[in-house]
Amino acid sequence: MLRSARRLLVAAVSLGLAVLAVRCGGNSNNPSSTKSVSSISIVGLQVYSAIGIKAQYQAVATFADGTTQDVSTLATWTSTDPARLSVTTAGLATYLSGTGAVTLTAAYKSITGFLVLTLAVSTEDCISYVGSALFPASAGDEFIVTDGQQLLFGLDTLAQAASTVTLMQRYSSLCYVGRSNNRANRLAYIFTYFKPAGPPPTLSPEDCAPYDKASLKITASADGWSLADSTSQVALLDSQSDADLLITVAEQYSSRCYIGRGNTRPNPLGFIVQYWK
Repeated sequence: MLRSARRLLVAAVSLGLAVLAVRCGGNSNNPSSTKSVSSISIVGLQVYSAIGIKAQYQAVATFADGTTQDVSTLATWTSTDPARLSVTTAGLATYLSGTGAVTLTAAYKSITGFLVLTLAVSTEDCISYVGSALFPASAGDEFIVTDGQQLLFGLDTLAQAASTVTLMQRYSSLCYVGRSNNRANRLAYIFTYFKPAGPPPTLSPEDCAPYDKASLKITASADGWSLADSTSQVALLDSQSDADLLITVAEQYSSRCYIGRGNTRPNPLGFIVQYWK
């Protein structure tokens, strides 16, 4: 009888411990520890308008069974440009400098989520015009594009001036990057684009240099700030702020185009119109 009682007691105790383990097991209330992750989404501020702004981001994991969980404190956070936008291990980001696009990433269980952010504290250098008022005209030994109030471009030939009018009539603003630079070869560090953004008309002849916008990046060089894709330089800027602004333009297109390139003027850069396609 005594041995039988002991066996019953041991069995009861074992059963009780098993039930307790099931009730208190660490995995039952933590779906992220047992489920596979299908995707990670990042939620938070997408446009920064002033340096110094801080924003808290949330990483949300979607599991294979369709359920979701906040994994912000479990994810590994990174910024593609920590000099412009830093991020802590908990997903708190701070806008530090520059303009343009920065990608925030959150990785959890080998799955990574991405969110493209816009750093937009910049003042564009643009002038407005009325496209229907533009016309090409002769001015001494050059040909100009004007709206009757302001001289917008000087070109080497009348055909180039006429093509420039056709181009500009698609837009309403002419914008500059780098006009304030003090380089000895100042014109080489000035770039133009037109607004509102969008494809230009088809011009003939067309002189365009394609680039890979997905691989564009900015690096410092001895001569300034280089904007380049994976194979070649697209532009050389005077300052990082100029480069930050121009990359936001270049990322909207896939070619840098010219009217008047190849002219034989003593100052050839002064007779070239730049646009993006």
